[in-house]
Amino acid sequence: MLLEDAGSAKVTVVGNSAGAGLALAACQWLRDRGYRQPNRMVLISPAADASVSRPEQVAIAARDPIQDIPGNLEAGRLYAGELDIGHRFVSPLNGAFRALAPMTIFSGTRDLLFPDSVELADRATAAGVPVELHLLRDQPHNYALMPTPEGRRARAIILRAVAQGGGVIVVTKSAAAMGSGAVDARAERPCGPRGVSSFLVLVRRLGISSFAER
Repeated sequence: MLLEDAGSAKVTVVGNSAGAGLALAACQWLRDRGYRQPNRMVLISPAADASVSRPEQVAIAARDPIQDIPGNLEAGRLYAGELDIGHRFVSPLNGAFRALAPMTIFSGTRDLLFPDSVELADRATAAGVPVELHLLRDQPHNYALMPTPEGRRARAIILRAVAQGGGVIVVTKSAAAMGSGAVDARAERPCGPRGVSSFLVLVRRLGISSFAER
């Protein structure tokens, strides 16, 4: 695993949408099996509960310009494969939050998934995990990656976290979605197309400045 290869070096895990959910599930898996945690997780509009079952999400869906409930449910079903969508590898909001890495979370009130980010922050804080929640009014899903003033401010926060946390592992939405299932049942680990390490890309290879302007 890349965290083992990094040795004592600081590592920050950054994920967006389904990739943020996968990052969280992977860190829960690492903790449960005695591996080290990254120094920080940056979770951008995390997809942490594939059930999309909160009553308030019906009203949120009406003002979300990007997502809807049926589409998210179908994506969750495909992602889960043979697992129930409530399984912690698919919906890491249902997992345990003790002894996880500190989290920086971004979401907006026009994001169908923002109530999950609020609960995620609350549950992690209750478990003793340091959490920064950046919840912006009227911002959509993945606003932190958009070429807007709000997105640029969010990326500045991310870059400061990266500067403090060392090398970066990015878990992308597209890589998470490419897998036929969210879990390698034989290894009992959350995975993309080729296991946990398949979705890992070092941002430092891309260049921090280019990442900041995406």
